Amino acid sequence: MKSKILYLLFLLITLWVAVSGRNSFAYFLLIGAVLFAFCMAIGVHDTAKRIQVQAETERTAIIRGEQGRFFLHIENQSIFPVGDIRITLEVSGVGRIVRHSGADRKSRDSWQIFLEPVHCGFVRIRVVEMRVFDYLGLFSAKIRIPKLARTISVLPKIQEIDAEALTDLKSTKETEQEAVTAAVGTDSQEIFDTRVYHQGDMLKNIHWKLSAKEDELMVREFSMPEGSMLCVFLDTSNEGKEPGADQMDAFLDQAASLGNYLLEKQQDFEYVWFEKGRKDALRIQVTDREGFGQALEGILGICQGTAETGAISEEYAIRIGMDGQIRQDFPESKGTI
Repeated sequence: MKSKILYLLFLLITLWVAVSGRNSFAYFLLIGAVLFAFCMAIGVHDTAKRIQVQAETERTAIIRGEQGRFFLHIENQSIFPVGDIRITLEVSGVGRIVRHSGADRKSRDSWQIFLEPVHCGFVRIRVVEMRVFDYLGLFSAKIRIPKLARTISVLPKIQEIDAEALTDLKSTKETEQEAVTAAVGTDSQEIFDTRVYHQGDMLKNIHWKLSAKEDELMVREFSMPEGSMLCVFLDTSNEGKEPGADQMDAFLDQAASLGNYLLEKQQDFEYVWFEKGRKDALRIQVTDREGFGQALEGILGICQGTAETGAISEEYAIRIGMDGQIRQDFPESKGTI
């Protein structure tokens, strides 16, 4: 705006000198200034059409506290260099960022910003607008760009788990597996025992003849297959309170650390949690490192979850609460969390 005011003032002074003094040089200077401004306006709009832009991130997922980079690749296909390209970005959790860059003629250059998120979740970077300006800053033109938006997943930190807090996990699991194996072998379709029906049990497992005899619904329990899946229940109920960002970070760190511990112990497991508005539980199974990475990205959505809308019934379950405590639930029959 300042450049436009100064240039307009220059034109008015030149016009006044030309009219009042009838100076031929002033007329020549005035015409030249008008033609120069016209050419600049045409040139900046033509150049804006010849600029191509692409966006990418160095990594799609980073660990909380690590540094990530967002790149803009700017290709100027025109024969004129560009002195000023204004880039307006919108970064979730930060707001709008305005930066300036340039581009030589017939060249391709890269522009980048560094991101270092402090909280788990998703960071979305979107290019809102790009404008090219002439050398005097008199005119600008909007660069036509596609929807340039990228999302970076900020994963929780993996820390060392206190193995003493999980001493009962291995012994309890091995004890029950040995008991099952001794009783009925390893066939998962053999009936091991019967028990009273619990909410959430499948109807096909109901023992109808025994239910009629006992006058209550009874369920058949089958022998447990080897390498059974461990349930890691992510309990975000928090007594109805909205957790803070730091508390949620600590909670997710604990979930990631426990998952890494189980994976090192070659124990298959699944993350289980409830989401607002859903009565059924969400589950992500983990059996290898690749699946573990995908699971960590999946549980980031738990920030909007609640565990007050349902119940979990599992053979083996570990509960992680918002207080950061890990609790094991191994009931005599089938556990309800």
